[in-house]
Order: sequence, then structure tokens, then C-alpha cells
Amino acid sequence: MKPPSFASALLGLAVTALGSSVPAPSSSSSPGATEAFRPPPVFRNVNLVHVISLEKNYVKEQINVLIENVSDKQQDEYYVPFTADQMARVGGLEVKDRKDASAGPFFAEPADHYSRSDTQYYRIRLPASLKPGGQQTLGISFFFLKAYTPLPASIKQDEQQFLSYSFSAYAPSAYPTMKQKTEVKASSASIPDYTKISGKDAKVEHPQKQGSKLTYGPFEGEIPAGAVSPAQVRFEFTKPVTHVSILEREIHVSHWGGNVAFEEKYTLQNHGANLSVPFNRVKWAQSQYYNPPSTALKEMRFPLQAGSADAYFTDTIGNVSTSKFRSGKREALLELKPRYPIFGGWKYPFTIGWNVNSAKVLRRTASGRYVLKVPFIEGPKQVEGVEYGRVNVRVLLPEGASDVQVTTGIPESSITELSHGVHKTYLDTVGRTMVTMEARNLVDEFRDRAIIISYDASVGAALRKPVIVFFSVLALFAAAWAVGKVEVGFSKAKGGGEDDRRSTIEDVARKSLSRVTVSVCRSVLAGSLVDTVKKATGVMCFGGEPKTKYYYHEEIIPSRPSSRHHHHHHDGHHHGHHHHHHHHHGQSPRASYTSVTRRSSPGAVIYERTTDHKVRNKPAQQTRQMSRSSVDLSHLFIGHSRHDENATTDSPPPHRNRHSIRASNKGNKSGFSFSSLRGNSHQEPSRRIFRLIKAENSLVSTHLTAGRERIAIAQQLSEWGEGTGDEAVSDLTDKVGVILSEIGEQEDAYAHAIDESPSRLKAIRNTEKSVQPSRENRARMAEELSRLKAREPDSSKVVVMEQELVRAEAENMVAEAQLTNVTRQRIKETYDAEFCAIIERAEKQIILAKHGRRILSLLDDTPVVPGDNHHPYSSGPQARQVLDDCAEDMREWQPDHDTYLDPVSNKPPGDEAEEAAAAAMESAEEGHH
Repeated sequence: MKPPSFASALLGLAVTALGSSVPAPSSSSSPGATEAFRPPPVFRNVNLVHVISLEKNYVKEQINVLIENVSDKQQDEYYVPFTADQMARVGGLEVKDRKDASAGPFFAEPADHYSRSDTQYYRIRLPASLKPGGQQTLGISFFFLKAYTPLPASIKQDEQQFLSYSFSAYAPSAYPTMKQKTEVKASSASIPDYTKISGKDAKVEHPQKQGSKLTYGPFEGEIPAGAVSPAQVRFEFTKPVTHVSILEREIHVSHWGGNVAFEEKYTLQNHGANLSVPFNRVKWAQSQYYNPPSTALKEMRFPLQAGSADAYFTDTIGNVSTSKFRSGKREALLELKPRYPIFGGWKYPFTIGWNVNSAKVLRRTASGRYVLKVPFIEGPKQVEGVEYGRVNVRVLLPEGASDVQVTTGIPESSITELSHGVHKTYLDTVGRTMVTMEARNLVDEFRDRAIIISYDASVGAALRKPVIVFFSVLALFAAAWAVGKVEVGFSKAKGGGEDDRRSTIEDVARKSLSRVTVSVCRSVLAGSLVDTVKKATGVMCFGGEPKTKYYYHEEIIPSRPSSRHHHHHHDGHHHGHHHHHHHHHGQSPRASYTSVTRRSSPGAVIYERTTDHKVRNKPAQQTRQMSRSSVDLSHLFIGHSRHDENATTDSPPPHRNRHSIRASNKGNKSGFSFSSLRGNSHQEPSRRIFRLIKAENSLVSTHLTAGRERIAIAQQLSEWGEGTGDEAVSDLTDKVGVILSEIGEQEDAYAHAIDESPSRLKAIRNTEKSVQPSRENRARMAEELSRLKAREPDSSKVVVMEQELVRAEAENMVAEAQLTNVTRQRIKETYDAEFCAIIERAEKQIILAKHGRRILSLLDDTPVVPGDNHHPYSSGPQARQVLDDCAEDMREWQPDHDTYLDPVSNKPPGDEAEEAAAAAMESAEEGHH
């Protein structure tokens, strides 16, 4: 019903002002929209019991009332009043006959009255009209969300939480009540404050407290309709007040895949008391060992249907690995741990999903209809409960589904929308049938309520998608074939291109490999072009593609006497070849090619070659041609000490350089040992530290996995022992499972303790990268100075470049000193922390293992003959005592290893090196001046 028009409202006000008497409407007629609607007084509450449950983070109220028709007509509508604020927070209202459970729930809906008063009503329709003087017992239950107020509003991280709830000692009713009482059940017996009221007799005071229960009444005598008695109770609730403001649940049904996919998106918030001080992660980690009650939500358990698989857990950042999923024949369980504990006022949006075999939830009837039965809510099942502000459920049926019928066990008073639509996704033509349901103000007690959807799906609709896909792909290939047949270019000339078609690999090799002799190019015809190119460039490799750099430089050598000299050419770690030449008078050019090859592929065999040639005094053009064509090809033959007889150089056969050959150790089964700490690998430091960091990360993941596996083993051992039927085995395996689970927790703690090792080692790697430019600058300046001295020994630039080289060496000295300081400091910090963590883990696991053996010693394994039984198990208290002793030993454990001491130095790292470098720079400049 829409709100009344302005004229109608004005007319109603005028009638009220004139005091006109309006007869009370009957129960069957609509009351209409008035300023203050009041239900007709056609009922009387003979006896009423109001139960308020505060045991969970939402309020559950039950009203059991015996009603009597006091009018002279039959009545079938009963009204329940709520305030405007309560009307927005009430949900799950259900009404049943207390004496006839088979009658089913009564129809209840908000009364269609848009009154401006603070009191609004729910209308309950009785299944059968009540005769005058007739009585009926109703059971009315409903829930209030956002019902608590933290008092105090903010607390410390480890402080107890108290909640306050306001209510009426008299049950709100639209009818007079002859006798009633109100019971309040708190979650704990700690109720420091509650409202006290006096009864008719001044000596009687309400409520009566019994443990965690408060009882107001019974109040006898007629209590008028609408009477209230404000009351408030403050009780301890050191648990999270979990509230899900929005739950978006999607269910995808696939006939072809035989699968039903579920996905749920949560917007979760803790409505408990806020933190009065900033969150302390260290204090939180310490408290988790004792596992005290906390207001923070730290884990959630999702019981899923049997046969669930492929569960995942993500949030706004990405995948969350702190989850456990176990799927069994009876039920599947998904355990989640958020990225951070959710304290009062904190929010955490996340998404979960899983798959279920369609045979578990989908059936086909004899008439050919499909029936889908899935839960309306499958949220977390917590001891403290979970409340849902709004729940949106979308069910996507197969394409072509028709004649859809929906039923649900959720109270109709909470359902706000039920509609059908079409949703188009990949490869759809007409779209998939979509059923949308929206409900408000629900709690986790409705987890077992199901949605039942029945629909028809013809064979033609099922075949529509594969047939369309087949013909679409066929049409695509046909179109591609047709386009390929179209001639879009110019026709070729008859005589054109003959020379290109007749060109051989030898011609291509001559053009592309101008540095290699014709004989090498001809070898391409008998082998692979790629291998020959690699041979010609002086590199042989097995594995991935090498990274090779070539440098060409030409020097003018002053004339020397005609005699034989022994020259050595060094380049880093590479050993040069011995060359013997006859020098002529004058200056002769000297050309050399240097190749530097680096590989990181494991198991690769790399040959690095430095070829140095001195060319006789010839014209410039001829000299350059010879220097490029007279490459020493002796290194093309791997493992042989021979060279090309046609080579112009007279150097002896090349020898292997153990620094430039890295052999594979794949076949070596001895692995790492103290006799070969350095191994055979000679890589640059930055690459080695990268592998070390990667190995440390892998170590952390391994220990995390080991901890999870140990905890899973403990759980499986406990479950298996419980099913054996042996009391001793059942009890002791449960205790042993506790020990094993704690050992797994130690692995997890160890992994978190060494989690900082990779970041410390990354500081070394970053420092190495920052030092590398100064090294390259120093090497470049030294090479330029060497060239300048060879060309112009008496040049004035030599002195300037020598001074610049001294400065570069000083800068490099400072950088190298900084690298040394950082390396030593970080290495010491990293592995001191790892050793401390190893000591703690080992000592604690020793304690746990010893107590585990004590528990095993309580198991009587004496063999018995057939027909005899073991002695009755009586070691339960001893086993419990062992666990208590173990917990006490773990609490009393203290580290006794030496702490890491920083070196005694008041100067920051690198100061001494900087001073030494500055002094060296000044002395060098003075010497040159």
C-alpha cells in the first residue's frame, strides 16, 4: 500500500481534531493509513513467557503466549508490536502452534501501515479463525541484529569486554496480559550491572539471579496493552561480535561439467569494543600460546557439503594461504585465518569458493524435471554466532532452463526479493536462467535452511551450445581458407629472382660471417648453420643460448728489434695464449678480439676464448682484412688440443682454463660436503647471493608446509583413534595428537622466525649492485689510461687521467669498504637469528617429544591370548597430568643462548674506510703534483 495522499492525511487530521468517534475496524478489513494505528482489542494474553537469549552476538527472543478471543466475532489476525528502530533490525520472525508442531509456521508479514508513530506491527495470520472465547498457544521467535552496545566503548587489547542490552521487563504486546514473566539468559555468569525493579509487594524485588539467568516476574494481574518497564543488563562477552553487512552468494549449475560451483563474497565487521591503544603484534603473538579469550576474530570454520572440492580463499590483496581444507565422505571443512586479527570496529572483506559434484545436490525426477537443493547460507559456524545484515543469493541455471519453481525454508518475513532473470556469459546465445533472492536480518541458525529449485531442461537446449560452437569454429576455418585463397599481391616476373633462388648457404655465410674464412663457411653445408656460427665466434655451449659480447680493438706497437719475444695477454680470469712473432722495424698494428661469455644455466659447459693476433706490417686495408679472417679455429674442436694448420698465427695449441670451464655435476651423487665447500661453481657474487636468497625463501616455505602437515597428521591420528573403539587407544591418541600438533606449531614458529633472513640478505645484494658502477668506472679509466700511454706517452692528458684514476680508485675503495661492512653485519644478524630459532625449536620439540613418550608409556601393549581382554583403562588422569606438565615446561622454557652483541664502535659503518680513502687520494694528488 502506498502512503496516503496529502489530502487524505489532512482530512484524517481534521477528523481527529473534531473528536469524531471512529468505530474499531474488524480483523478482516484493512485498518487504513492513519496517524497512529492501533490493532483492535480483540485478544487477551492469558499467560505469557518472554525469553531473551544473550548467549550469542545477536539477541534471540521467544514469546510463548496463550491467547484468547474476547470479541464476539471470529478473528484470524494477531499483531506483534515493535518500535521503529527494532523494526529495521528484527529478522527471522516465525510463528508456530506450541501444541501442534505439524501445523507448520504461520504466515507473518509487516503490517501494511505507513504510520508516523514509533510503534509498528507484524501481522500474524492464524491458519484457522479463532471462535469467540477460543484459545490458542502461539510460539513467536525472532532475532535482533546490532542489539548490543559495548560498555566501555573501547578497551585494551587483552582486556575483558562487556556488552549492554536494553529491553522491557514487560513483554511488549498490543493486547492486555493477565500473567507474564521475562527470563534473560546471558553468555556468562559475570553480570556486574542489571536493572532492579520492585514488585507489587515492596519486599519483593526483581529480578532473581541464578548463575547467568535473570528472571523478572512472574507479574500477576492485568497489565494494559503497550505497557513497558525499561530495563538494562550489562554482561561479560569476551568474544568477537561478528557482523556480515553484505553476503553475496553465487551458485553456478553446469549439466555438461557435472559440477555446481559456489562463490561467496563477505563484507565482515567486528561490532565489539574498539581498541583504546594501538594494536601490539608482539603482545598478540605471545598471548596466542596460552590462547586466552579474545574479542578479536582470528579464525573461522566453514562446514561444507560432503564431496566439496577445490576450495579457495582470497581477499582484496589476493590469495590467502592461511587456510585448511579437508573433504570427507560425511562433511567437508574449510578453516580460514584472516591476514590479521579482526578487533572491534575493524573490517575484513574476503571471498571463498568451492565446487560440488552435481550428483550431490541435483536430482532428476521420473517426469524429467531437475530438482536442485542447496543451503541458503553456508557461512562460518562460530560458537559466538554470526549475524547477516543482507544476503543476496543468485542461482545460475543451465541455458534454456524453463518452468522454474522456487521454495525456501527461510521465513517469508525476511525475504525482500524473489525474481527470475537472464544472465549471459561466455558462449551463451539466449542466456542462462537466473534466480535472484534477497533476504535481510538473518543469523547463522538458518544455515540448515535450503533452497529447492525445480526446472525443465530439454535435450535441444543442452545441445545448443556445443552445436553453435562447432559451426562457429567451422565457419571461422572456412573464412580463413577463403581469405588465404585470395591473390592480393602482384604477379612475379618470369626472369626475376633466379639469382636469389640459386644462392647457396655458402653465399649467405660469406655475407653474414665476414670474420670467418671461406673454409669455415663451407662447413655449414655439412652441419648446422647455428652450430657453425657459434664455433666461428669462439663459443661452444650446450644448453640455453649464451650471452656473448665481442670487443674489437687495434693498437699501434712501436718498432722493436727483430727478435722473438714472449707476450702474455690477460683478461680478467682468462689466460691468454703464448704468441711468438718476428717484428719488423716501424710500427705494426695489433688487432685482437675478446669474447666474454656468461651463462647461468645449470649443467652447462662453456668455453670462453680470448684470441689475440699480431699482424705483420701491411697496408691498412689488407691488415684489417687479415685480422678478421685469420681467426684461430683450433678451439672449434672440443676436448682436442689441435688447431687449424692454415691459421696465420704461430701460437701453440690452446690449453684449457679451469676458471673458464664449468663442468656439470649432475652425475655427482655426493652432493654438498665439508670437503668441497666452494664446489666447482665460479659465478659472480650477485648471482650467488640471489640463489642464496631463493634457497632461504624455499626453506621458509618448506618449514611452513612441514608444520601444516604435522598438524594434519595429529588431527588424523586423533580421529582414527576415536574410531577404533578402544578406550585406551582413543584417549592416548588424542593426547599424542595434541603433542604432535604443538610440534607442528613449533615448525610454523620457526618458519616465521627465519622469515626475515631473505630480506637481510637482500641488503647485501643491493649493496653489491651499488658497488658495481664504481668498479666498472675504475676499470674503464684504467683501460683508457693504458691506451693513452701506448699511443701518446708524453701527452699532458696522461697526468690528468692518472689523477682521475686515483679518485676513482678512492671512490671504489669507499664502496668496497661499505660492502664489506654491510656483508659482515647482515651475515652475522641473519644466521645468529637462525641459530637462535633452531635452538628454540629443538629444545621445545625435545620437551614435547619427552612428554609424548611419557604418554605412550601409559599404553598397555602386553599381548593377550584370544578370549582375554586388556585391563580396564585407568590412565586418563595420568595422561592429562602429562599434558599439564608439558604445558608447564613449555611456559617455563627460557632461552639460554648468548645474545648477539654489536661490535663496539662509535662510528657508523664505512667511516674508517672513507677516511683511509680520502687520505690515499690526497697523498696520490700530492705525489703527482
